[in-house]
Amino acid sequence: MTHALADKNNKTKFKLIYSNVTEKDILLREEFDALKKKYPNTLDVVYLVDQPSANWTGPVGYISSDVIKSNVGPADLKEKVKIFVCGKQLFYGKRDL
Repeated sequence: MTHALADKNNKTKFKLIYSNVTEKDILLREEFDALKKKYPNTLDVVYLVDQPSANWTGPVGYISSDVIKSNVGPADLKEKVKIFVCGKQLFYGKRDL
């Protein structure tokens, strides 16, 4: 992703939907936030946590089909949208993907 973001000829837009138990569990958050700031037109990051702190302002829960639908382009874009899921099944909902 970092290679593609740095390539001025690459027009790919990335959206990372990243689910964790708590905010403290978000690995590489500083790096992802720095990339998002550096490439605001081509990278967006959505963090979800299952157990939010009192100060958490982002989405809560697991990566579900509803979360994906609300953050990713519509299915009628066909091959222009690619979705890759990685991680424990626990973090991407009640098996509804």
